[in-house]
Amino acid sequence: MKQGFLFLIFFLIPCLLVLNLWCIYNYNKNGFYGLFPGSGTLVSRNAIIASINSYNKVSVEYQPVLTIFLKAKETYQNRKQEEMKGSFSSIDRFSILEDLYSGYVIYGIAYPELVKYFDLEESSGEYMMNKKLKRFYKEIVKQNKEFIWKLRFYSLLSSFRASTSGILPSDYGKINLNILSFILN
Repeated sequence: MKQGFLFLIFFLIPCLLVLNLWCIYNYNKNGFYGLFPGSGTLVSRNAIIASINSYNKVSVEYQPVLTIFLKAKETYQNRKQEEMKGSFSSIDRFSILEDLYSGYVIYGIAYPELVKYFDLEESSGEYMMNKKLKRFYKEIVKQNKEFIWKLRFYSLLSSFRASTSGILPSDYGKINLNILSFILN
């Protein structure tokens, strides 16, 4: 047990050191300390965007942003949906996959309009956009908590489904679920 604990510490310390150096680099270069720019919440940006609906109310400052996202969502819903492949899609009677994966596409549709609205340069990237939208995302999360929790649950279930995909050779085993804690073996 002691040897396993020491191994864990000797593994984690270099990882944390490297990650911390990368965060410091991001702080010096981009003005934020972190690995990835985020939505300003503990919720995935894509889940927040997938949850946006016409019943949402936002501050006057963000009303144009809400309109941009609602138009992008309408565009997404009106275009011909590609048939999703995979084991889960054959039993998806409640459009769970659409809920899980629509946020990314809707954001992509809305992005050019958001760049214009915020008067950003194309090269400013995700960090500046997320900085501009941070308070908007928080307003949406407060209103759509139930939908977002539903997506978290679906995502968890999907991670179990995707644990063995057949992409890796069989000698790798079942990557996500094959190794149980020594206590459970």
